[in-house]
Amino acid sequence: MDLYTSQPLSLFQGASTFFYNVKKLSITINCILPNTLHEMAKFCIYLNELIIHNCSQYNSGLISLIDSQKNLKIVSIYPDSKAGTCKELGKVLGRKGNTINDLSLYSINIIPLISLVNLKNLLIYNFELYDINSIEIKRFRQYLENSKFSNLQILDVYGLSCFKELATLIKNTEENLLEISIITKYVNTNNLEIFINSIANNCPKVRDLSIGITSKEFILIKSILLNCRNLICIEFDSICYENDIIVMKY
Repeated sequence: MDLYTSQPLSLFQGASTFFYNVKKLSITINCILPNTLHEMAKFCIYLNELIIHNCSQYNSGLISLIDSQKNLKIVSIYPDSKAGTCKELGKVLGRKGNTINDLSLYSINIIPLISLVNLKNLLIYNFELYDINSIEIKRFRQYLENSKFSNLQILDVYGLSCFKELATLIKNTEENLLEISIITKYVNTNNLEIFINSIANNCPKVRDLSIGITSKEFILIKSILLNCRNLICIEFDSICYENDIIVMKY
């Protein structure tokens, strides 16, 4: 269900019964008053999936709605380009860590990356393409380094080259990763060797692997092929660095 309204829900006959049965909800934050979300929090408590568009820095109604959920499993968050990190949203999602198993962040500057004990699917998209030396990237690196997702099975990252921190995150998955996709172009390749070794040493169950490399790291792929015996699909794409051209599909 997509929700776009600034009207009180009390004006809609049967709203409480209807929202009680809603399992999937898509919200555009700048189209809804906080009070409307506060109303929803009273009876819309069994969502399985929540999609948040134009996420702002703070919305008390949204916090209340998430806090009221009994079985929230899937959360996708799209940013408001004018807003920064919403710490309160990160905190309330952390309180739902026992149920959330799928988290998609379509910006690295929405919420602090929190450790969710049952998370199985993590998507991180740096669509703004923040520069490697930006404050946003430096802050997100700290989140990555301190996060632990011991049950993570799918890791999908776009537009980030925080290879050292991603290596630490992979190490903390306790060998449960099944799919890894790290897509990045025209970036700093520092710590790429550490990242590749982390996959080889900590991902024995991985089946699908898609990463960018340069010719300097190509020799390291041997360790992945030797240690990751469950691989079904492998794609090595070239990181644009010193005119390297490497495209390999297996």
